Amino acid sequence: MIITRVDLKLKLYPSEQKMYASVLLTIKKPTPIIDLMINNQLQWLEVKTEVKGEIYRFTPEEKSVPKDHFLKSAKIWLIELPEELQDLDELLLSIRYSGQIESDPWSTNYLTSEGVELGLYVAYYPIINITDRLSFSVVLQGPKGWTWIMNSERLKDCNCEIWVSEEPKIDLYLIGIPEEKAIDQRKPTRFWGYKRNYDKFVDLDSHLQIFYSKLIELLGEPPINNFKLVLVPREKGGMITRQGIIVMQDNIPKNVITEKRDILLLKWIHEMCHFWFNKTSVETYHNWIDEALSDYCALFIAKFEFGEKFYRNQIEEIKTKIRESNDLVPLRDITRQHEKADVLFYKYGSLIFHEISEEIGEESFRLFLLEFSKKSLKAKQIITKDLVNTLAKINKHDWESFLNEKIDRIPVI
Repeated sequence: MIITRVDLKLKLYPSEQKMYASVLLTIKKPTPIIDLMINNQLQWLEVKTEVKGEIYRFTPEEKSVPKDHFLKSAKIWLIELPEELQDLDELLLSIRYSGQIESDPWSTNYLTSEGVELGLYVAYYPIINITDRLSFSVVLQGPKGWTWIMNSERLKDCNCEIWVSEEPKIDLYLIGIPEEKAIDQRKPTRFWGYKRNYDKFVDLDSHLQIFYSKLIELLGEPPINNFKLVLVPREKGGMITRQGIIVMQDNIPKNVITEKRDILLLKWIHEMCHFWFNKTSVETYHNWIDEALSDYCALFIAKFEFGEKFYRNQIEEIKTKIRESNDLVPLRDITRQHEKADVLFYKYGSLIFHEISEEIGEESFRLFLLEFSKKSLKAKQIITKDLVNTLAKINKHDWESFLNEKIDRIPVI
């Protein structure tokens, strides 16, 4: 059972920190009991469906949330279908709900008078599986004098805010800020969002374009023609990438930006890489591929801009971090929620690709990256076996045994 489409009509009241929504969910192969996740502070107003002219109304019942539940700020609600609806190939579920938003543990999602940032992590729209890929439409009624961006194209020649994506995506990521506080978009820039700290970042605009062009040379044409790096008014939470946007807090000190410019650019390149590598499930260990490959691709690209010394220093820092990490476990035994996921998925995973690059040589590794990026863009989902198969096409080596050894044991550096 999956949601294949979300058609959302949204009214936002940032000054009151409230929202009202109506949504039509297209659910493929519904099971007799549907588990819906929605934010802890949102309340159901109406849940219904119409089949063959008859209207069925439902009262969701709250279900206990498991400890390893990924969406910490969401509850699970049960909807039981009557017997006559249990063999449908597709169910259209119409829902109205309203309320406030409880932020996620990383404080990356919020609904305030300063700004709005809403996405999957706070379940501001109903969700069945966090891995569902959805086509969607969003019709927004927000306060006057605000500007908005999403991870899809906004309909042009329209007086209201409407976004549509026929291409399935993992999220409906919506950001809004008051126009008076926004970066001027009349001048060409990769940046969008709050202007209060924009002067700190503006000198890096050209570097973004250079690295984006380098990634296209390395990985082929991306599924998007453009992207924006969005500066938002939150204090923490790091970076989030959704197709077409990279979102980050704008409060980085100026001296950090100047003194650690190369490291910041490296992080941005990592996020850009996710435009190509984003098809693994965050609910399985296979997610190491997207994170490690994005991390190492960034380093691989940076080597030719920042020099071999920079590259080797970064590799040694990764090795040191792994050596100094306690209580590491085999990579295969964890998911993204695990406390060691950053070290294992990103850092140790980067070393795996570094070792592959050293083994097959730079030219063959470039061929592998291009081949695997093409596979990732076409695939609905990527697993480690896909990585093995692609490597085998480039270099005749027992890559399955190589990777199994790496992911089945505790890292030894």
